[in-house]
Amino acid sequence: MLSKSLARPFALVTLMLMPLAACAQRPVGVPASPPATASAPAAASTSATLDSLAGRWSYALDTPGGGSGGYYVFRVDGDTLRGEVRRELAGPGRPMESLRVDGATVTFEYASGGTYGRLAVALTRMGRAFTGTLVVGETSLPLTGARLDD
Repeated sequence: MLSKSLARPFALVTLMLMPLAACAQRPVGVPASPPATASAPAAASTSATLDSLAGRWSYALDTPGGGSGGYYVFRVDGDTLRGEVRRELAGPGRPMESLRVDGATVTFEYASGGTYGRLAVALTRMGRAFTGTLVVGETSLPLTGARLDD
């Protein structure tokens, strides 16, 4: 349970929040030292997995201040998986950084654009749906979502 002093900052998260991930997962063909905005280059054996992620996925975030939502947009650009986090009724999306795919697990980070700094997201995909967590500092918030297009 969050104290009242923490409830207000978390309520603000719903206004500016966009997901990220500090989970250590095996990058898909990413060099040992990818640049800060690196996306996951596709290994030949994982191209079907990357293609199956491509598209728009909704997400719903459960925060102490109420719910929040938006979209994750994944695209395959040549042999690289790229992504963007978009909030409902918000400005431009935020690029996913340190994007990694390990089987059904997808992790990434992104800048919140506000006082929360970098956010970490870890998703576990189950067909056309996923569950996961968004990490804000030392707090993990539950996420759920589903594929919106084919």
